[in-house]
Amino acid sequence: QVAASTIVSGAIAERVRVGVHLLISVCMASVVYPLGVRWTWGGGFLSDLDPPFHDFGGSGVVHLVGGVVALMASIIVGPRSGRWDPLRGPEFVPHNMPSVLTGTLLLWFGWYGFNSSAQGSMKNRDDASVVSNTFMVTTLGP
Repeated sequence: QVAASTIVSGAIAERVRVGVHLLISVCMASVVYPLGVRWTWGGGFLSDLDPPFHDFGGSGVVHLVGGVVALMASIIVGPRSGRWDPLRGPEFVPHNMPSVLTGTLLLWFGWYGFNSSAQGSMKNRDDASVVSNTFMVTTLGP
């Protein structure tokens, strides 16, 4: 629930007040996210499809719910004021590239542990194969 809400907060950053963001987060946590979870996990109707939907580590539900709500919120809120004005373009250039790079590398490094830990164990060759595939996808992802 928290990860899905952070996707939304990034999409509408600096364009809504804190109260609006809290309201969106409460609605997501109490209604939207539980519906997405129910449809996929624990025998939801998506797992009964042919072929069945498998959500490895829960990333499908988190990113789908967060992405759809972020898209809807972005459409409702609209673009940042002056974002596409050629005279104000320099205001939207990243101000500290070392911080941007450091944050990107920290997230990327964290994904190695987070993504592979969804496997839950390393008891046999199949587990090792899944984790190695996860490492490969994590490497190619960013």
